Amino acid sequence: MYVGSTRVWRSLDQGDTWQAVSPHLDGSAITALEVASANPNFVYVGTVNGGFFRSTDAGESWSGNLAGPLSPGRLITRIFANPLLPELVLYTLGTIADERVLDEGGGFDTSGGAIPLRFLRTGYESSEGDRRVMREFWHVYGSHDAGDTWFCDVASGMPNLPHNAVVFLPGDILVLAHDAGVIATNNGRDYQPVTGNLPNVRVTDLVYHEKSQTLFAATYGRGIWSVPLAKVHEVIAPASGETTAPSPVT
Repeated sequence: MYVGSTRVWRSLDQGDTWQAVSPHLDGSAITALEVASANPNFVYVGTVNGGFFRSTDAGESWSGNLAGPLSPGRLITRIFANPLLPELVLYTLGTIADERVLDEGGGFDTSGGAIPLRFLRTGYESSEGDRRVMREFWHVYGSHDAGDTWFCDVASGMPNLPHNAVVFLPGDILVLAHDAGVIATNNGRDYQPVTGNLPNVRVTDLVYHEKSQTLFAATYGRGIWSVPLAKVHEVIAPASGETTAPSPVT
């Protein structure tokens, strides 16, 4: 059993006693922790500052920060390791950057924090001449080698909102939860909304129950919702005559 503060703690006796098994990683709070079901020796950690750390020996030793140059250094909301491949891991981001133009567009500095949705994909200038541009970042990052290298999942149908959870489903399906609902893909390019009677609400977590083949979605203030796996397949099934390319994230 593991929990995170500014370091990782492990209990071998169902929580009666705890031992710190990591250093103070990047100094910020741990916001995501994943133990790979395919190999519990793989433990992944994400932080408020966008740090990504890995242990391959159940917490006995830890990597340095593996977030890499692609990461915008924003809060990691969830980490999910593929149930069959412990080295295939994804993480989601929960904020969008606010960057200020310092030299007529020649460079940026990061002011940080979440951005009002009305400013997304826009720029504005205050009366004091404080020019800003809201530069969007990718919301899902993936790695095929346990964090040594990364790719960005940029796809049509992915809303420019904070993303809160990610899960793999049977059939090479990737499902994401964001601040206005749930989307899914089976080709890594085109995402479709998984709606049904799910309200337009922030979805904070996703859990797939294998025995009942049901996906559960936890919301902020609107309860827990569920959808059968078969319905998710229907949502993302290609139209007659169309084909899908292999997903880069499965």
